Amino acid sequence: MTSAVFGRDGVVDVLGGRYYVMDNVNHAVAIFDQHGESLGALLPDPLPEPVPVTQADVELVKSRGSELMRKALDEGRMPVPEYFPPYGWSGRRSLSALRTTGLGAIWLLDYGGVRDSTPTWTVYSPEGTQVMRVRSPDEVSVLAVDGDIAAVLAWNEFDVQTIEVRRILR
Repeated sequence: MTSAVFGRDGVVDVLGGRYYVMDNVNHAVAIFDQHGESLGALLPDPLPEPVPVTQADVELVKSRGSELMRKALDEGRMPVPEYFPPYGWSGRRSLSALRTTGLGAIWLLDYGGVRDSTPTWTVYSPEGTQVMRVRSPDEVSVLAVDGDIAAVLAWNEFDVQTIEVRRILR
């Protein structure tokens, strides 16, 4: 298991009797029915190449982290993976890497955070068809989506949380 700093995560969500399991080891998000039978997987198309973690990335994490984190990295107690995970986001906050919405969409948060502070989601239908990609200009967590309207959790410059309703522009 690698450090949460590099976005490693495991998430399960349910939509319409289907269980979506993201373990962040690879791009496949397993789909199961209520009896535990496999229904396939969600996969981005095309499948992106793995992104190597560089020493510059580690130094960037150290510069943004606490003294405790820097010490753990320097002493090897916080392992550094060879590649960034495909999903998750270790920006300033921990955002859910998998979110299902009431209208039947599955939102997967692309990995970012160390090099990029702008979240991007790949959105799938329940059947596994890639529907769209959505990018936010600022750090938000998607709470719910209805058509082209999203409820998001946002933070201001003082780290005060607010719920906002935003329109998704194509």
